[in-house]
Amino acid sequence: MQNLLHSELIECGWRDAMKDQCKELIRQKGLEAITSDELVRELIPVGRAAVPEGVRRRVLESVKGMLREERERELIMERGARGYFNYLGEEGRR
Repeated sequence: MQNLLHSELIECGWRDAMKDQCKELIRQKGLEAITSDELVRELIPVGRAAVPEGVRRRVLESVKGMLREERERELIMERGARGYFNYLGEEGRR
């Protein structure tokens, strides 16, 4: 998931735009006057707002797909366990 998001953000130019934003903030405030915490605090809202809707949608669909697959695996395991315990119950009755 992280690789998907990383490559999508690079591909759409988001990463370069954030670098430019960072450089601009440093120019405005001065290298000696701004801390990394301040940079992060100021860039987070800008970065979140700058993520293109298409990237958000693709990542969300990927997350949903992963959750569906996980749920299907859980159901298969649950059904398999029930079947196994039903089998054990039948063996005990013989």
